[in-house]
Amino acid sequence: MKKYKGRIILVSVLLVITCLLTNSIASEWEIVLPLRVDVARLGTFVGFQAGNVNAGSSNSFIGHQAGLNNTIGHSNTFTGVNTGFLNTTGSSNTFTGRDAGSSNTAGSNNTFTGMNAGFFNTTGSSNTFTGVNTGFFNTTGSSNTFTGRDAGGNNTTGFNNTFTGKNAGFANTTGHNNVFTGVSAGRFLADGLTANINSNNSVFIGNDTRASAANNINEIVIGANTIGHGSNTVTLGNPSIVRTVMYRPDITGTTRGLGGAQILSLAVPVAPTVTPVGFTGTTTWGYRITARSSVGETLASTEGRITTGNATLSTTNFNRITWSAVPGAIDYRIYRTTAGGTPTTTGLIGTTPGLTFDDTGFAATVAVPTVDTSGSVGIGTATPAVGNRLEVHDGHIVNTMTTPPGVTCNVGIPTIIGTDMGGAITVPAGASSCTITFTIPWNQIYGCVVSSSVSGAHPFVPALSNTSATFNFTATAGAVTALYYHCSGR
Repeated sequence: MKKYKGRIILVSVLLVITCLLTNSIASEWEIVLPLRVDVARLGTFVGFQAGNVNAGSSNSFIGHQAGLNNTIGHSNTFTGVNTGFLNTTGSSNTFTGRDAGSSNTAGSNNTFTGMNAGFFNTTGSSNTFTGVNTGFFNTTGSSNTFTGRDAGGNNTTGFNNTFTGKNAGFANTTGHNNVFTGVSAGRFLADGLTANINSNNSVFIGNDTRASAANNINEIVIGANTIGHGSNTVTLGNPSIVRTVMYRPDITGTTRGLGGAQILSLAVPVAPTVTPVGFTGTTTWGYRITARSSVGETLASTEGRITTGNATLSTTNFNRITWSAVPGAIDYRIYRTTAGGTPTTTGLIGTTPGLTFDDTGFAATVAVPTVDTSGSVGIGTATPAVGNRLEVHDGHIVNTMTTPPGVTCNVGIPTIIGTDMGGAITVPAGASSCTITFTIPWNQIYGCVVSSSVSGAHPFVPALSNTSATFNFTATAGAVTALYYHCSGR
């Protein structure tokens, strides 16, 4: 066997030389010395025409026509068919995957991983694109990080963006300083159809989070399917959220408590316009509109009314209701408030994110929202003045009362004493008998000391739930009395 081994090697070499000279092997083999090492320039090129005209140093091009046009670009690593195909002077790039960075010419310090990643990048620098088609149309945008198939796919000149998730920031073109995390995060505007191409300084976290409108700035949207509320706003959660809890350190820094969160207030919609469609008549119909956000519903607009409607509403003879948009609203509810024909019911007939609704005779359900104006707001008056009411500042109740108001018995006016929860309760002159209840943690009840300007003992009676104590005393007729308590166990 040994005597044939040398002959086999010789024949193989001769066969290769013959093929090179005569081009007798099929074109798909393209045997043109596929491995080339440029010792002087520390270059390694593997594949047909890889680094074909290279004059740069410290490059490694692996794959069919990888780095084909590179001239003086240096310190690049291109792996895959056509990677860095048009690169000439770009340096310190790493392109991995078919056609990755194919159009790059002078862009430097880029890392593109995945088929077509950074395909059209020309001079953009310091980008990291990971995933098929990530940053596909990016040309000069720099300092972007796109992770996930098609993430930042249409970005052209936008910079300082971080998009993570399939289709995240897909439609962004020139927007900058954004963070989009989640499948299709920040891809659309509120309608779910219009592309969001130019958000700036914004954060979208969650699947299909959307901007409320084009060109918004500093819009923060958190939660799956959540729609933002415009520039310089923070939106937490979608309409399905029933509770939002935020914690912060207490003033003393030793405990934690609920922090303050402002609830977005929407404007009440203006009266809608009602237009009869089909045959008209002499029937009166009226409608009111409410707007909804992720935290609630506004009061209803004033009524929009017609007196020329058809007596019976149907799919051919109906009333078209239109109204103006309310900034920040995610959808609207339509209430039939006057029914002069058939159907005869009034109440909610539909909900829509749009600005038009056709009443074709829907059955009404719940009544229109109203305000109950009975009773009192504050203590003792419907509109307590400053200095005569309780206020909340930084999550703490602050007693701003300067004189005891004319309150009814059983209403206490707490005076906050630091974090001790001690305080005083005043009762009006002339009250004959009062029962005052303090809510005190069960494990601290026996540490409480009670005193009063009223004579007699004032024992407490624990509630059945073992969570509170009740103090009973009788007010002095014709004078203001006070009951003081302090719980040393707090």
